[in-house]
Amino acid sequence: MRLKKSVLFVYVDFISFVKMDYKILSEKYQVTKYKYKLSKNLFIFLFEFIKMSLYLIKNIYKFDLLYCWFAGYHTLLPTFFFRIFRKESIVIIGGYDAAKVPELNYGAHTKKIYGWFVKRTADFATNLLTVSKFTQTEFFKYVNCKNKIKTKMIYNGVDINIFRRNYNVKKEKNIITVCGASDIRTVLRKGVDFFVQVAFELPHYKFKIYGLEEEAYRYISKEKPKNLEIFHRISHSKLINEFSKAKVACQFSRYEAFGVAILEAMCCECIPIGYDYGGTSEVINNSGYLIPELNSKHAAKCIEKAINSNNSIGKKVRQESIKNFSFEKREKEIMLLLKNLLN
Repeated sequence: MRLKKSVLFVYVDFISFVKMDYKILSEKYQVTKYKYKLSKNLFIFLFEFIKMSLYLIKNIYKFDLLYCWFAGYHTLLPTFFFRIFRKESIVIIGGYDAAKVPELNYGAHTKKIYGWFVKRTADFATNLLTVSKFTQTEFFKYVNCKNKIKTKMIYNGVDINIFRRNYNVKKEKNIITVCGASDIRTVLRKGVDFFVQVAFELPHYKFKIYGLEEEAYRYISKEKPKNLEIFHRISHSKLINEFSKAKVACQFSRYEAFGVAILEAMCCECIPIGYDYGGTSEVINNSGYLIPELNSKHAAKCIEKAINSNNSIGKKVRQESIKNFSFEKREKEIMLLLKNLLN
C-alpha cells in the first residue's frame, strides 16, 4: 500500500525553476522524474516518442498526477494518457510555449507543428499554470480560450535563503546583466545588444555581462566599449558575489515571460532597471526603473539615478521581491492546488 501520492514529473532540461518545482513536490509526494530528449533528428524524435509511449503504457497505473514543465512535443503523450485514464495533469506554461515572435524567430507558435502540439496539450491537460500574467495573456492569443477555465497564474520564485546579499562584499558602482546564451538569437531577445549600447553611454561606469558562450560571446565581443566585461557562465555562489558587488542590474529583454535572472539580482539588493514589457514589468514593477522603449540615453539616465541612490533602496528591493516572488509563496500555492486535486 502506497502511503504517498505519486507524481510523474516530465521535463526537458532540469534548469533552476524546474528544480524548484521538483523540490516542492518531493516534500510531500513520491516524485518520479522523466527526462524527454528533444531532437531535430527524425529518428531520435520517433525513438523518444515510442519510448515514452511504452513507458506510459507500462507505468501509468503507478501515478496519481502528471506534472510537466513547458508544453510541447514532450507533453502531448503524457497529457493524452492521463486524460484517457481520468487522472489529473498539470502543465506549466513557461514562456516559449506561449510565444509567437517571428521577428526574433522565437516561440512555439511561429512553427505550425510545434504550435499544434502545444494546443493539443492544452486540450488534454486538466490544469494549466502560467508563470506570469503576461504569459497567460500571450498564451490565449494562440490557444483556444475554452482552456481559460482550467488555467491559473502562479509566479515563479527564488530561494531567498540562497539568493541574498553577501555583506562581506562591498557594493560598487557596477552595472550587471545575466543572460545564459550561446546564440545570437537569444542575445537579441534578451536585449544584451542594447545593454552594450547603454555601456557606451556611460564610459565612467563598469558594465558586466555574465552567461555568454560560443557564438553569443563572439558576437558581443566584436564591438564593445572598454568599460564592458564579458564572462562565461559561473556558479551560483560566484554569481551571488557579483550581484552583491553590483549596485544596478538590468534586463532589457525584447521578450521575457518572467525574468528569473533580474529577480535573483533584486534578492541580492541590486536596483533593477528594465524594459517595460512582458514579465520584466511584473517582476520589477515599482521596485526599480522601467523604460517605455529601448532608448539608450533614457536607460543611462535611469542608471545614473540608481547608482547615486541611497544603499537602503537595495534592502527595500529585496523585501518587495520576497513579498511577491519567494520560493515559499510559490510552494504554498502549488501545494494547495495539489491538495485540492488529489484529496
